[in-house]
Amino acid sequence: MIYNPGQPPSPNLLQDIIEEVPIRIFWKDTEGRYLGCNTLFAIDAGLSRPDELIGKTDFDMGWNDQAEAYRADDFAVMASGESKLGFEEPQTTPEGKTIWLRTSKVPLRNEQQQIIGILGIYEDITAQKQNETRFQSVIDASPVPFALNDSRQNIIYLNPAFTSTFGYNLEDIPTLEVWWPKAYPDSKYRAWVATTWQDRLDKSTREAAPFQPLELDIHCKDGSVRTAIVGASSLAGVASGIYLVTLFDITERKRSEQKLSESEKTYRGIFNSLSEAVYILDAHGSFLDVNEGAVRMYGFPRSYFIGKNPGDLSAPNRNDLNRVIEQLGLALHGVPQTLEFWALNSKGEEFPKEVHLYPGNYFGKQVVIAVATNISARKQQQALLESSRQRFQTLFDSSTDGIFVLDMQGNFIDINRTAYERLGYTKDELMAKNLSELDTPEFSAKLPDRFAEVVNNGTAIFESAQYCKNGSIMPIEANTRILDLDGQQVVFSHIRDI
Repeated sequence: MIYNPGQPPSPNLLQDIIEEVPIRIFWKDTEGRYLGCNTLFAIDAGLSRPDELIGKTDFDMGWNDQAEAYRADDFAVMASGESKLGFEEPQTTPEGKTIWLRTSKVPLRNEQQQIIGILGIYEDITAQKQNETRFQSVIDASPVPFALNDSRQNIIYLNPAFTSTFGYNLEDIPTLEVWWPKAYPDSKYRAWVATTWQDRLDKSTREAAPFQPLELDIHCKDGSVRTAIVGASSLAGVASGIYLVTLFDITERKRSEQKLSESEKTYRGIFNSLSEAVYILDAHGSFLDVNEGAVRMYGFPRSYFIGKNPGDLSAPNRNDLNRVIEQLGLALHGVPQTLEFWALNSKGEEFPKEVHLYPGNYFGKQVVIAVATNISARKQQQALLESSRQRFQTLFDSSTDGIFVLDMQGNFIDINRTAYERLGYTKDELMAKNLSELDTPEFSAKLPDRFAEVVNNGTAIFESAQYCKNGSIMPIEANTRILDLDGQQVVFSHIRDI
């Protein structure tokens, strides 16, 4: 700034200008004596009018504790002839409080460009500094890693969580230029990160919208790699030209997700390898999952089952669905159940299945695990066996000879109608007896030897005499042989009345 004593501006005009600007203005001579100021500065100095300041030095002011520092700045500016702009410094008020200033000082020159003093301005940034202090206290205590960058790509702050998470301190990464190759050593990945980061930063600025975070793999100082959700925001309202970068560490979450994914693959592999149809049902009886066995059994895709319930898969009017719901509830509360269920497949065909219900846990939920087997073949076999049994029973009961089927101790396993009616008993009455109770004493004593003979020879014919219910004695001939009945040796006898 040039001061021309030969052509001074109007004193009133100059004073009006410096009084109107919303900052503090002062000027000093080469000895550090105040030559003038505006009213705002005078008030800060505890004076009533600007002219009360003239001739004083910083040692005469309430901020005399900072006088040496202020004068050192003044003389440095005058000695170098270079301005010192926008620096922060403390000041003690007349009340003894410390406030913070953002100060600029420029050399004051005469018409011959000789330095004749300094001109200074400052603004009170105490509130901003308090905000910054509170802000830094918050991010210092935060468990989330934070970094502060300025507009010149300098990293000016790393909170403790950043250093503990990634291992770097400010000496390791003073600038973004140093940070990028350390954090992203792979050149292709680094180029992608840089391009994507800049694109999102430009979009955020252009649309005045929040920065869209990136999920990045960051190499730590110790060589390990951690995954973080990285975002950025301007601190224009707190500190101009400063950007806050947050790096939310999700490494453990990613590891858990990977383990869960691997567990899911293992579960799915085992689940689908079972030949039986397996269903997972929630507490309301809705299907949460089914395996490939169920898909094969019904012919529907897996997605078809999800959200449906057993009633949706039931053959019409073939199941007691209220009973099914009751059994699902019992199984859910720890009581396993077994039931037969008639189902309807994708072709509209009805088929029976046997279902076992068990309580279980499915990713933290209490569920019912249903294991089902198609029993169509079994039902067909049972039908054939029942038909064969009925035919045999018809022949058995219609035989003109009596027929006894006994175990090796002489207990009755079965008796045909001719046998029990001829002896005058009901079937139940005779089934409750042993053969030794029917034979007369003479023949009853021979039973052990006769059974042994049948076992040794496979067949034998005996004569005997048996008591009828009315007390009469009926002589008989027993054509006896050993048969295998469901894996059990039995005595099969044709009894003829002689």
